Amino acid sequence: MKTFLKYIKFTVIVLVAGLNPLLIQAQDVFHYQYYPLDFSQTEWKTQTHLYYQTHNNSNSTTNQFAQSVYGSQYLDASFIDNQVADFQGHILAGRSSQTAAGVWFKPSQDNPSFAMFAGIDNQQILDAKVNENLAKLMLLGNKPFEGEKLDLGQTTYQNIYFNRLKLGISKTWKKQGVQHQLNAILAFNAGQNYQFTEVNRGYFHTYSNGEYLDLALESQSKLSDTVWSNLLTLSGIGGSADIYYSMSANNSFFLSAGVKNLGVILWNRHPWQGRADTTIHFGGIDENDYNQLPESFSESSLRDLIFTQPQYESFSTQLPRHIHLSAGKFFFQTQFYLGLTARYYPTLLSKFYGELFLTWNIAKRVRVSPILMYSSFRKINAGLAIETVLWKKLSLEIASGYLNSAFQPQAPLGQGLELRLVFSH
Repeated sequence: MKTFLKYIKFTVIVLVAGLNPLLIQAQDVFHYQYYPLDFSQTEWKTQTHLYYQTHNNSNSTTNQFAQSVYGSQYLDASFIDNQVADFQGHILAGRSSQTAAGVWFKPSQDNPSFAMFAGIDNQQILDAKVNENLAKLMLLGNKPFEGEKLDLGQTTYQNIYFNRLKLGISKTWKKQGVQHQLNAILAFNAGQNYQFTEVNRGYFHTYSNGEYLDLALESQSKLSDTVWSNLLTLSGIGGSADIYYSMSANNSFFLSAGVKNLGVILWNRHPWQGRADTTIHFGGIDENDYNQLPESFSESSLRDLIFTQPQYESFSTQLPRHIHLSAGKFFFQTQFYLGLTARYYPTLLSKFYGELFLTWNIAKRVRVSPILMYSSFRKINAGLAIETVLWKKLSLEIASGYLNSAFQPQAPLGQGLELRLVFSH
């Protein structure tokens, strides 16, 4: 039993701290996210996009707790007690990061409405829902719960890390004064790491005299070989697609819809799968019987104590796809733009995310957008985006929707940043 606790303690602390997924934001090709600039109609031969974003969220864990865990700081008893007091039901935690680079180019200047694309992106997405009792058990130990039967069920953890090599096309056309644009991108998926653990049912009971422990567990887990330190080595391969459509009228309205990460990865490099459905009555270890101890306390050794009949067969998983919708209206010609963006993540635990923003087109070189956000984490965040032309056709976008929470230590974890650099030639 103690070996089981050692195996899951670090994992749960990481989950509770929020080192996990939501929210991936789409890089809407050709469009500044908070103002629908029509890059496709400007004069250019090539457009180079560099993009980075990261989001960290939790509905219960505080910024201070997450930062302490990240920095491997000592967590004293009062600090842990204050964090545990904030737990209310299941703990949602999410983290995403994406780095992307790509080039759009027009094969023929005689046909400026057609463009082609080549690029690459790197995505890391973690997603977790942790039972409140399991988090408390790992942070406080079992002594405060003597005589209690703690429900540990309905806990899920998923972590995926992959790269995509992308090729695509874009077509723009006008009809009855409305401009339409369709972009389609196909990608080769290079899987680097996948981890999945789910506890469907479980309980933990410490007898009042502290001499015995009971654990019941129904769980499953899937793992791939971890090769993220070597980008040229693959743990899995697959294919995916991104599709984007927009329609707009000058000085009037803008609508767009898209789907991203529509695809799968087959994990075939040293895959591992395990299931456990067992009840354990633990009464301690005889100090003279060393056969009860594992040969080592490595992750794989402790894992094998729980999942006794693992399989080593390849398995496939869907990419964490998402669907996004965006709509907005121009006011005072093009000086102001009021927009709403909604995103839905069918494969993640935290499934929705929305933004309401108002962009002030101060000048051709500067646009400022106050942002109001709401998501499955059941909290409101606010921030600001700025887009500016640095030099001729070089533009920079910097945004964060967490300015109201990122610098408040006791606020629920909410931190993020988005950067995009576009150079037109």
